This record gives sequence, C-alpha cells and structure tokens, in this order.
Amino acid sequence: MKKLAFIILGIGLTMTAMAQTKVISKKPEEKEIKHDIKVKRAYKKAAIKDLTKLKIKDAGKKQDVVNAQRKEIHKETKELRAVGVKHPQHEAKKAIHKEHEKAEAKAKGNG
Repeated sequence: MKKLAFIILGIGLTMTAMAQTKVISKKPEEKEIKHDIKVKRAYKKAAIKDLTKLKIKDAGKKQDVVNAQRKEIHKETKELRAVGVKHPQHEAKKAIHKEHEKAEAKAKGNG
C-alpha cells in the first residue's frame, strides 16, 4: 500500500513539474531580436538627427523608445541564453550585417 502511495505521489509530482516547464522555440525569438535591433537602430539614428536639428523634445521621446527596445532585447537575450543559445544578440547583429552587405552588393551590381 505504501509503494502504491509513493508511486502515485511521484507521478503527481512529475506531472506538475512537466506542466510548469516553459518551452521556448529558438527561431522566432532570434527573429524578434533581429527586428528589435533594427528598430532600435532606426530610432537611435532619428534621435541623433533630431538632436542635430535642436529638436530636443522629439529626440527625448525617440530616446525613450530606444531605451525600451534595448530592455526588450536584453530580456529576449536572457531567455534565449536560458534555452541554450550562445551569444544570441551578437549572432543577430552578424545576420543583420550580412543582410546589409547583400543589399549593398545587389544595389552596386544593378547601378
């Protein structure tokens, strides 16, 4: 009777533990980081452009967006590292750089 109780208790514990684990797929998260980095860079460039034109309020608002994106990127990076991806932010930046090089080569070849 004790053995049966322990087996049922063990099964119950394992089922609750399995139900609580969070499964994160790597590819969509990596694409989100790439997109977030691109958005952050665009807003950062716009904020710098506004500062050069002395539009301080607009630049401040855009800098707030940059800071929010940066926090989101770091959060997603932390989640991916927990899953087992090594250097997700660096890999996303490298992928963006490769895309940019391809676009430049294509534009240079056509024009």
